[in-house]
Amino acid sequence: MQTFLMRAMPWIVIALCLILGISLHLRQKADRRRHPERQQQQDSIHDEASSKHEVLKRNTNDNEQLAEHAHIDEAIAKAQIVNMEKDAITEDILDKEETPKADRRLKRGFAFKKWMQEHSPVSRLDRYIIGKFLGTYFFSIILIISIAVVFDFNENIDKFLRYDAPMNEILYDYYLNFIPYYSNLFSQLFVFISVIFFTTKLADNSEIIAMLSTGTSFKRLVRPYMIAAAIIAVINYGLGAYVIPIGNVKRVKFENRYKNRGRQDFSSNVQLEVDSGVQDCR
Repeated sequence: MQTFLMRAMPWIVIALCLILGISLHLRQKADRRRHPERQQQQDSIHDEASSKHEVLKRNTNDNEQLAEHAHIDEAIAKAQIVNMEKDAITEDILDKEETPKADRRLKRGFAFKKWMQEHSPVSRLDRYIIGKFLGTYFFSIILIISIAVVFDFNENIDKFLRYDAPMNEILYDYYLNFIPYYSNLFSQLFVFISVIFFTTKLADNSEIIAMLSTGTSFKRLVRPYMIAAAIIAVINYGLGAYVIPIGNVKRVKFENRYKNRGRQDFSSNVQLEVDSGVQDCR
């Protein structure tokens, strides 16, 4: 089955890319016909972003002044944070004296949530890109693995019926362990497809231009990609270290019992006749 998937995987990937490209092209074409003003709006956004980018390039000589203003703004922000913390402390003291414990806990929860929103290392833009990355990644995995399961079942259904394989063993011992094994095996390919697809979609919608026009650098833009890749790496490590080794025992046992029964993969003490009356023992 692994050889079959390795041979069929390039064709499946090519078909998936063609389907995605054609659907994206048809969708863009339909949107342009239905909403011509949307295309004009996107062009105007693109022109505005380009003009802003040119203005930023022209103002490169003022980097020192901008840096000084940035330091001043940072100092003001720190002072505001200190004042906010002092106000929060005074509010806590007043709450302890006037409000009951339930109200104090509720207000502390809201204060903690507000503090996390203000000091979170992951911004709204990072969450947006991470969601697009992981959503496209899991969608491609579900699509390809479902196709692989259908092809595998169609190929082995005769063997399952011939050897009377129980349905619960087919589902839970074989395919339940089949899915994480091949998902982890082709995970790198799915990451590659996901990055290309959703980044192309972002560029087509002029979202990357809007991000860069706000002053976001390419290094800052790569951060959500690295976070999403780290999440996928942790998932693959968990599958490869704890889930797949246990599942492979059941899957291989099922294959030897119902799928590969009667197949001879090795031999020993075989005598070959290399000439009349001469035998080669191997």
